[in-house]
Amino acid sequence: MIKTIMAAAFLIFSALSFASHGQTFEIKEDSMLRALSNDVDQKEGQEKHLEEITRYVNAPSPVLDIKETKEYKSFYYDPIYQVKEEITGLNGDIIAQKGQIINPMDKIETLQDLIFFDGTNLTHIKWAQTQPKAKWILIKGSPLDIEEETNHETYFDQMGMLCKKFGIKRVPTKISKEGKRILIEEIPCLD
Repeated sequence: MIKTIMAAAFLIFSALSFASHGQTFEIKEDSMLRALSNDVDQKEGQEKHLEEITRYVNAPSPVLDIKETKEYKSFYYDPIYQVKEEITGLNGDIIAQKGQIINPMDKIETLQDLIFFDGTNLTHIKWAQTQPKAKWILIKGSPLDIEEETNHETYFDQMGMLCKKFGIKRVPTKISKEGKRILIEEIPCLD
């Protein structure tokens, strides 16, 4: 009987000592107050980010180094380019071969006029209103305010990408299709 008790005690002691071996981890849990505080901080950060985006949409950063057009000037933008590597469609058909010269104007029959102007200049806005069929693109000012005032869809040249592409240095400027070329006209606004 004593041998049985001793064997049982040895087994229990062995099991207990085995159970206590191995790696243990401290239980870490944020307090409910800290978790709520972090949640509030995250929501405030999201709200702040949303406010910044809204501010940027309402008043984007103006395109730099664009001056007022003082006299009429026109020039052409050459859209022709040479294909750098073979272009194939999804089924493997060759769309354009390496070295091929392409003019996109060969495929574009009509092109909506684009006008670039300063949305903070009332004279420019009045001029834009004489161009109701054109696509309006601001280089300064709030496109949302102009849309609301004029009921005309208005865009903004983000980071001056289009001005750089077409070599626009002054506004107001009008871009239109002339044959197989793109005509760019700097048009002064007279009061």
